[in-house]
Amino acid sequence: MRETILIVDDELEVSSLLAAVLCGRGFRAHGVTSAEECLDLLRRVAVDVVVTDIQMPRCSGLELCRVLHDQYPHVVSLVLTGQVSAEMSAAALDAGAYGFIKKPVTVDALAAIVVRALARRERSAIAAS
Repeated sequence: MRETILIVDDELEVSSLLAAVLCGRGFRAHGVTSAEECLDLLRRVAVDVVVTDIQMPRCSGLELCRVLHDQYPHVVSLVLTGQVSAEMSAAALDAGAYGFIKKPVTVDALAAIVVRALARRERSAIAAS
C-alpha cells in the first residue's frame, strides 16, 4: 500500500507541483487549494499526511492543523512556510503540526520530512494498539 499525501496551498501551481514531485517518489499525492477542499477530500479519501501552507485565505494552515488534530488525529500535518521563526515554529507545534518545511523546498527535503512524518504516524499507531 502506498501512503497518501495531501498538499494544501492556495497557489494551484505549488500544490500541483509538490503533489507531482511526491508521486514521482512513489507516494500517492493530491494537491488542493484550500482548507475547505482538504477537509472535503478527507471525508472521502484516507490520507496519511497533510502538508499545508500557512498563509491562505479564509482558513490558515495553522487553523487547518488544529482541525486535523481534533477531527483527524490519525493524519500527520506538516506546515509549509516561507518565514521560519521561533514564534511560527511554536505556533505550528501548538496547532498540532508534526513539523514545518521552509519554502522554497527541495524535492529531497520534502520527501525526507514526509517519510519522518509517516514513521511518526506508524509509531503512534503501534503505541495506541
